[in-house]
Amino acid sequence: MDDSNVKNNNQEVLPKKLTESSFSYYFCEIDWTLSRVLSFVFDFLILLSLIFLSLLIIGFELKEIFEYDGGLSDISTVEMVFIISTIVLLKRYRDCCKQTSINWKDMLTAPILYYGKFIAIASIIISSLAIYDLKEGTTYFNILFIYGQNYIQLLSFIFILLGLYISTPSKKLKIKIDVIPHCKNTEEIIPPEPNKTETENA
Repeated sequence: MDDSNVKNNNQEVLPKKLTESSFSYYFCEIDWTLSRVLSFVFDFLILLSLIFLSLLIIGFELKEIFEYDGGLSDISTVEMVFIISTIVLLKRYRDCCKQTSINWKDMLTAPILYYGKFIAIASIIISSLAIYDLKEGTTYFNILFIYGQNYIQLLSFIFILLGLYISTPSKKLKIKIDVIPHCKNTEEIIPPEPNKTETENA
């Protein structure tokens, strides 16, 4: 009798453990999946916001350069230096990307994202200064706004050029090409195969 009771008790406890373990397993999987989905959505919204902010300000800067529709005569010395520097850095960035396995999406978005991050950091600093003025009754924000108007465009140009410069892909993505020194072309690397007629005659 005792043995049969023990067996019955074990049979009743076993399904309970199985149901509890399966429930905890599925709950953990659902919880994990939900957290990853929310993380992906949050990262995507940040990415989209940075790209939108960057493109908006870059478009505004381009409009400011050609605001009077005067062609090259409308471009100042600083703006000319910026345009030339942008062309040089774009060529450098393209050449560096060609040597790596980076995909075209990352190649297009990397400089824009860096520029957006710079703008976000500058906005946080300016907002913090404005909040400090409201709290302490100081006028640092007004002073910065009055005397910094002439340097806003220059700072934006620096952010764009710096974003292009530091967007260079990592060396880990660099495509490895085995090159034998003192060989000008591939014909010197791989010896020609012997002709079948020559081998048969030999």
